[in-house]
Amino acid sequence: MSDIFLHLYEKYKFICEVKEYKSTGHLCLYIQNINPKFIKKNLKEILEFIFLLIKKALEISNKYGKKLFCSHVYLENASNKNFNLILFKKINNAINKMGGDDILETCYIYNSSSIMQNIYNIIKIFIPPDTRKKILFVK
Repeated sequence: MSDIFLHLYEKYKFICEVKEYKSTGHLCLYIQNINPKFIKKNLKEILEFIFLLIKKALEISNKYGKKLFCSHVYLENASNKNFNLILFKKINNAINKMGGDDILETCYIYNSSSIMQNIYNIIKIFIPPDTRKKILFVK
């Protein structure tokens, strides 16, 4: 791992991380740990970190002959105060630039409240239709 990755990992591991599970790379995003002011202040670095994590998830999958990664969004204890539309759009754009539907297997969203369901209904217009089909809400 590069020094840049290790530096970013230590600084932002509370927001997201990559795990290996069933021969696939999994990107895990913890929404409850997102503070919009912190995100705004560190947006460029956080996006670079997420980009590197996606690459790492794909490397794990590629190691097993797979071309896709899974994403897990944990909403437990999250509220609209933790949501940052700019960050969402930029992460979505980054995934699309890296291959979009061609690299994302499934996006699991856990512990979604009615407030977060409403937020999803607002932001889904920014998500390509094929990607929307890959989003699964898990109770």
